[in-house]
Parts: sequence; structure tokens; C-alpha cells
Amino acid sequence: LTTTGARLPLSELSALAHDAGALLVVDGAQGAGNVHVDLDQSGVDAYTVSAHKWLLAPTGSGLLYIRSGRAQQKIKPALLDGGFKAYKRSGGTVPYQTIAGLKYALDVFDAVGGVRETEAHAARLRERTRRGIVELAVRYEGL
Repeated sequence: LTTTGARLPLSELSALAHDAGALLVVDGAQGAGNVHVDLDQSGVDAYTVSAHKWLLAPTGSGLLYIRSGRAQQKIKPALLDGGFKAYKRSGGTVPYQTIAGLKYALDVFDAVGGVRETEAHAARLRERTRRGIVELAVRYEGL
């Protein structure tokens, strides 16, 4: 999903990337919590989520999915020591409040119906907006 609402054909893009020997890394900031994304079916190699957007988690929280196999062999942390294990654990201060806030946001999101309800609500808003635009057009057509 893009900021304009366009849904990209991730499976097709993934196949094109893989046919060319490339990995497909997707910025899913606008999609997570807004539309259903099947990461297994999509074939994407990595998918990032800014959890503060549609999931309403704390600012600075997010998620990173990296498909096992080739993607995990090729995608390495640029600024962290320890290679891939840096994704599993790293030094420094752990932001427990952000992690707890993300978990709470995910729990609340599930409790209110999750992505299915978000998609249904967006469809209702879209239809309401469309009807309003049609009514305005009809009302002002005679001016």
C-alpha cells in the first residue's frame, strides 16, 4: 500500500526481483494494520513496519521481517557488531517501555477487530466520501 492508497502486486514484484537475482525489500509503513499482507504468499524477502502509524504504537517502534534462507544470508546489519545475531540481541539500553507499548498496541488492535475491521471501516469511509462527492456534484450542477 502506498501513501496514495495504491496496492502494489508484491507477489509479481517479488517474482521479478528473484528472476533477476535480487531481493525484494518492502517498506510496509502504510500497510501494517491497514491492509492484510500475507508475507509467506507475497514472497518478499524483507518487510519493515513503522508501528506508530496504523497500529498506533509508540513513536520509534517498529518491526522487521526477514525471510529465512537467502535473505538472512544477504541482509546484514550495517552498523552493528555480530552479524545476523545482532537482529536477535544487541548491546545497549533496551527500550522496554517501547516494546511494552508495541505489545499493548497489538493487543488493542486485535481486540477491536484487527486488520479486517480496519479494512471494513476504510471501505465504509471511502463509500461515504464517494456518496458525499456525488451529492455535491448533483447539488451544484445546476449553478
